[in-house]
Amino acid sequence: MGQLFNRISRFIKSEIKDVVETDLGSVATHPYLDDSDEELKKIIDELNKDKTSKEQPGYNTKNNDAQNNEKKVFTIDDAYATLSINSSVTIEEIKSAYKQKVKEYHPDRVASLGVELKQLAEQKTQQINKAYDMIKNYRGFN
Repeated sequence: MGQLFNRISRFIKSEIKDVVETDLGSVATHPYLDDSDEELKKIIDELNKDKTSKEQPGYNTKNNDAQNNEKKVFTIDDAYATLSINSSVTIEEIKSAYKQKVKEYHPDRVASLGVELKQLAEQKTQQINKAYDMIKNYRGFN
């Protein structure tokens, strides 16, 4: 956006600038050029602010649920639920559940089905990895 502003600004300056050589060799410019320059900069800044807020996750209503889930505190119970196990299972059962879930949701399995499904699979895989890491740390195993 900044490059576009610079190009437009240079074009406007070249078109509007009324160069008048005075007796002292100084240059006089159009009186509104500086004011419009500042106004254009303000408009570009506002557009950039809007653009960055729109690019943030959760701006789109489709992403609101995902953003709310990410902002929610992820507890150990959530980690067990993500792996579809209960807290009384053995370490071997945890590892087995993790491997099964990663195998089920791995992005490579849905790569040919489209970008959106691949992105969902990546998010789910990240959630599974986060849950597994949390349980590993909680239970103290590698």
